[in-house]
Amino acid sequence: MVQSLPLRTRLLAVRLLLLCLSSILAVPGALSQVLADDPIESLSIESIQERADAAAAAPGLDDARKTTLAEVYRNAIGNLETAAAHRATIDEFLEAIERGPEKLARLRAEIAARSDAGETALPEVSGMSLAEIERELRGEKAELAVQESKLAEIKAEIERERDRPAVIRRQLGEAQDELEQLPSAQLPRAGADQSTDLAMARRWAARARMERLRAEVLKLEQEVASLPVRLDLLQAQRDLAELALEGTQRRVQALESAATRQRRKEAEQAKSDARAAEREAASEHPLVADLAARNAALGEQIDELADAIGGISGAELDALAQTKRIEDTFSRTQQKTQVAGVSQALGQLLLEQRRNLPDIDQLEKEAEARANRIAKAMLSQIMLEEERADLRDLSAYVSKLSSQIPPAESAEISPALRRLAQSRRALIDKALSVQRTYLRHLGELDFAKSRLAETARRFDAFLDKRLLWVRSSQPAGLDT
Repeated sequence: MVQSLPLRTRLLAVRLLLLCLSSILAVPGALSQVLADDPIESLSIESIQERADAAAAAPGLDDARKTTLAEVYRNAIGNLETAAAHRATIDEFLEAIERGPEKLARLRAEIAARSDAGETALPEVSGMSLAEIERELRGEKAELAVQESKLAEIKAEIERERDRPAVIRRQLGEAQDELEQLPSAQLPRAGADQSTDLAMARRWAARARMERLRAEVLKLEQEVASLPVRLDLLQAQRDLAELALEGTQRRVQALESAATRQRRKEAEQAKSDARAAEREAASEHPLVADLAARNAALGEQIDELADAIGGISGAELDALAQTKRIEDTFSRTQQKTQVAGVSQALGQLLLEQRRNLPDIDQLEKEAEARANRIAKAMLSQIMLEEERADLRDLSAYVSKLSSQIPPAESAEISPALRRLAQSRRALIDKALSVQRTYLRHLGELDFAKSRLAETARRFDAFLDKRLLWVRSSQPAGLDT
């Protein structure tokens, strides 16, 4: 019967129940009596603000009294604003309790549907150029970064919620203690030593403070009540985000493989064409043969870089996968130690986990080597860009090459030099494109490895604190 009521009616019933329960929260007797004498039945920010504005404009009050009243009214308004924020949060927790199971069912159904659907369809790359594949790849990588960030936020929220019960218990105790310890001295009645306005303002401030504390207690109680369903929702969101991330990772890997294949194909073709031109120019004028040989060397460089990019992409994926494994193990280990502490049996497992962590010193050496590779590649790129600028004017480029030989000889070999210069310009464009891709992949690998090293350091530091008193071997006995 209750379930057939509209959601708004059910939430209202729950709120009324909370208000009834709030009446049993401890309120000192002196405070209750003073508040009972207050002629104002209910407080509002608007009514207090009106009184504060009237006091500020009152001609019969001196500046010192106006300042005191303004401070008391500001304090009362601040407490009422905080109480309103607590009540809004209570509504959110109530809605989580009410709607959470329905949302959870939908999320689990979506997870099941995605799991039953099997692996994500991979992008169709046949007939696509390298530029088109790389453009598609950049889009998928951008989506991957968004999904990784979203998943990290969900996991962090889960960890915060798991830590909340202990914090809530402390905050709840503090709020209840403060309620019980509200001294009647803070609630002076009007007397000979103070104005009626000031006494009323202080009574209002005390009521506002009590309202804030009671709202805080109710908020904390509802946070505890709604925590199981909110955790279930977060964990389902995490599972769904992980499925989406895995699908994007598979698409990225497929596009990376396609780009690597196409890049190698184009690099091999460029190298083959440059070698053929070198063979044809072998018996030509030394300047022609030299330029052909330089083109062939550049073709070799392009091919080597294309091969290296494939290896860098694989290393990046391995680093990302290793980081995820360590993060997952770290999270599970934190939960185990929070629940059960560090027993000797668990300590031995932690020792094994520590031994399986990557060598951080080796990761730092690899980072230094990558920095050198990046610097070398950037220098090469600068040099190629300078030569590419020279090749904008082919006639001037050829004239410079043949400036040290007789004019007649120069005129004879000029057509061959011009053809090779045109080929070199195309090769440099290809080399610069591959260089940019190479540097981008090196940067992505460096980021992935840095993240791996940082994750390993954090896990190692966590283990170090908890393994201080754990034996690293079994105690000696008859069998050891």
